[in-house]
Amino acid sequence: MNEALPNRDATRNHPDHKIGGYRSWMLRQQTWAPFDMLWIHDAKTDAGSAQLVMPHCESSIGVQRFFDPNGNTEQARLVVCGAYGRAKPYFAPPRSELIAVRVKPELAEQFLSLKPAEYADHGAVDVEHSVTKFFDRTRRSAASATASQVGRQLIEDLECAAAAFQPESGKCEHIAARMLRRTNGRPSVASLANRLDVSERTLRRRFIAVLGMSPKTFARRLRVTGALLRAEKSSNPNWAQIAHAAGYHDQSHMIADFKLQTGMTPGETYAYRKSLSDFSNTAS
Repeated sequence: MNEALPNRDATRNHPDHKIGGYRSWMLRQQTWAPFDMLWIHDAKTDAGSAQLVMPHCESSIGVQRFFDPNGNTEQARLVVCGAYGRAKPYFAPPRSELIAVRVKPELAEQFLSLKPAEYADHGAVDVEHSVTKFFDRTRRSAASATASQVGRQLIEDLECAAAAFQPESGKCEHIAARMLRRTNGRPSVASLANRLDVSERTLRRRFIAVLGMSPKTFARRLRVTGALLRAEKSSNPNWAQIAHAAGYHDQSHMIADFKLQTGMTPGETYAYRKSLSDFSNTAS
């Protein structure tokens, strides 16, 4: 394909999002690309780092590293981090680091033989041997390279794998996932099915088979996490405006969604994430 691939120098720019030891960069890429974001969770202090991981739909593939007190790499392993159905505290071990790229769930199995349902609600687990062949250069760089260098090498290895990738972009579940992601989960399942000329039952069945979740669940996670990311760009969030921007009919619907997926109201989720971030920053 002749379309531009993701920008391998993303880590030279300011992150799109940052909280505590976590930073993320959206990658410049075309809609067909099977991956879309680089993220790093740095916990290199003796206290480690903490974060409330929000519900999300994507698995990520990357490198987890552990360091000795002098900052030398003791261990590096290739890992997959699965999607989370509910918000979950994550406590990164002391003197560790995760560098990963997010893979679109509708393309994960076709692209890297990663079945989203098999990794759901799992933290960093070792990659299957059949997948490691794509990341020889990343594994070699992990022992001594900086986080930025490992991130760029990871993107380069994924670019090489994507060069021979032919996405089956016409499938209804693929199109539905792209539409939901592009609109932050706004369309209903009925409207998606109508636009794709399939029954709701067929769309739901095929969506679950490929992505490991229903279209409604996919949309709900997008809206909740999108709302919180908007809030975290402000020191005093306007929740009514955020609810509207995130695609909710009103603020009460957003509150109900947050309670279902995080066990807390939007304000409580925001405050808890910030408290963990402040803890991590203090430890640093």
